[in-house]
Amino acid sequence: MKIIKAFVASALTALLFAVAAQGAEYTDTLKIGLYYASSAPTSVTLWSNSVMHVSDYITKAPIAEIPAETTLTLARVGSIMAAAGYFETASVSVYVSSETPIALNGAAYRGDMLFNLAEAGMTVINVVNTEDYLQSVLGREMSPSWDAEALKAQAVCSRNYAVCNLDKHKSYGFDLCATTDCQVYSGVASESESTIAAVKATAGVVATYDGEIVPLYFFATDGGATEDVKNVWGSEAGYLKSVIDPYEDPAVATRYSWQTTISATTLTERLKARGIDIGTITDVRVDERSESGRVTALTFVGTNGEQTVLRERTRTTLGSDVCYSQNFTITKSVGAASLVSTSGEVVASPFVLSSGGVASLCASYIIGANGTLSNLTQGSADEFSLTGKGWGHGVGMSQYGALGMAKAGFGYEDILKFFFTGLELQSL
Repeated sequence: MKIIKAFVASALTALLFAVAAQGAEYTDTLKIGLYYASSAPTSVTLWSNSVMHVSDYITKAPIAEIPAETTLTLARVGSIMAAAGYFETASVSVYVSSETPIALNGAAYRGDMLFNLAEAGMTVINVVNTEDYLQSVLGREMSPSWDAEALKAQAVCSRNYAVCNLDKHKSYGFDLCATTDCQVYSGVASESESTIAAVKATAGVVATYDGEIVPLYFFATDGGATEDVKNVWGSEAGYLKSVIDPYEDPAVATRYSWQTTISATTLTERLKARGIDIGTITDVRVDERSESGRVTALTFVGTNGEQTVLRERTRTTLGSDVCYSQNFTITKSVGAASLVSTSGEVVASPFVLSSGGVASLCASYIIGANGTLSNLTQGSADEFSLTGKGWGHGVGMSQYGALGMAKAGFGYEDILKFFFTGLELQSL
């Protein structure tokens, strides 16, 4: 039996966790990558209702001033960046600032825009105040309609995440991206009165453990208990321990409990795509569980062998469309067996029909010509059924748990200290 002890994504998460937990410092300005690498555009449109100032980002030398309410099309042409009728420059970094939000391809962003020449196209970066960034992120990471104290708790989580991951995309020239790889950010469009109020109410507040600013992880639903980080990413952290959560409302929390199915054929193909080639899948076996009930060791059995995956990979290998958390059971179902003649006629079956019309199991075995006993109902699984609780990795704060606590009258400080053991809060 082969055991896969580490999954690349899990190992990377653990590495980022270890790095982020050391020496993080609050910063009031962030560089958010909006477009880069394969998404880097060759041209964009910019608009603001106040004057846009264009300068060389490196030398700070002014390049042009664009009148208010003017649409500017900035394009890469060969090795230069140009705006027809206004300027062209060989600068590798063009900075556009304005007193009011700048609309990039119609989407408004607070702060300024930085354009770096990339291998193909331009890397587009929003240089934005940290608190303004959080006002937008909060509207994407949690429903703006939720109770204020839950939103405040999420604001602190998102602030800590940003501060602890400033070097995540350093190779591209910015701190964080605007996707789920970091935190979803869409500028002014996802702001609301409630998200702005929550960020302002917690302005500059960060969470610390043993005197260090630490990354605060969050997810949707825990199904009754969170998980120790060691059982998910293999790391050790005193503040990321499993806690029993009585505050989630099963009637409200998305995927508090769930059921899904996956065919053996689909699972076989999925495992091959993930580098697990053990033939046709015949069974899946849970080998170990954590104290909270989450699967920490899962073995896939195939016609050509077995492989075991550990911790978070027990969830991700099955796929996010099938397995929503590590807290699940899995069973297989096999189609009814029968013996069919060469002409296609069913000549034997493990069932008989009584005089009352009831099908009863009569015999599950046949004896071959060589005397071998065979089980008619034994064979490869047709389908696997999963029954589980919770949605997400399970480490840190349950968002629906935070909502339940807010509705019960707890403040955001109480919420954070409940989900993160030994946490302290401070205002910078």
